[in-house]
Amino acid sequence: MNDNVRTLTVVKPPEPPPKTPQATSYPWDRAKGERSARFEMFQTYLLLGPDRSVAKAAAAMGKSYHTLEDASKTYKWRERAEAWDSHVAAKAQEKAMKDLLQARERSAVIGHNMLVRVAQKLQTMDPDEIPPSAITKLSAEALSLIERALGVGDSQPTEETERRRIIIELPSDPEARASGMKLMAELLHTKKPTT
Repeated sequence: MNDNVRTLTVVKPPEPPPKTPQATSYPWDRAKGERSARFEMFQTYLLLGPDRSVAKAAAAMGKSYHTLEDASKTYKWRERAEAWDSHVAAKAQEKAMKDLLQARERSAVIGHNMLVRVAQKLQTMDPDEIPPSAITKLSAEALSLIERALGVGDSQPTEETERRRIIIELPSDPEARASGMKLMAELLHTKKPTT
């Protein structure tokens, strides 16, 4: 064997431990120094809802009022429960807003689809076959649905809403009505600029 040959062993460094996200602490979490039995009492108190009381929690747990009252004062149950109630209310409001925006979006799509159908029907029909009141009513309903979905319905008339109203009210003169229907069909296919 050759004494000049050396063996090199590469040692791979150990893998670092996986990073764990920093836990966020909330007031309604277990307080520092709060034993599990006391925290369980707090949870019972907390889950009684906004009209909770130490007396109700003591009765629900079959414990003495004074035991729970001491724990309540020591670990600030009232403040922690108020923070929980605020958190729950904020989450409920957030969900309600999300649901409202989704409902408005669905209404706007339905209104737009109604307007598209009206425009398609107008293009295929003889103007004399269409009663002006039917076009006016259907178009007004579709526009109203969109405006309500966007949160602008039932507000002060704007130049845009007045323009729409004037266009929708088609004249009874066949020639004027035909040109009004053509204009309405063009407007219905024109996208509104986004702001």
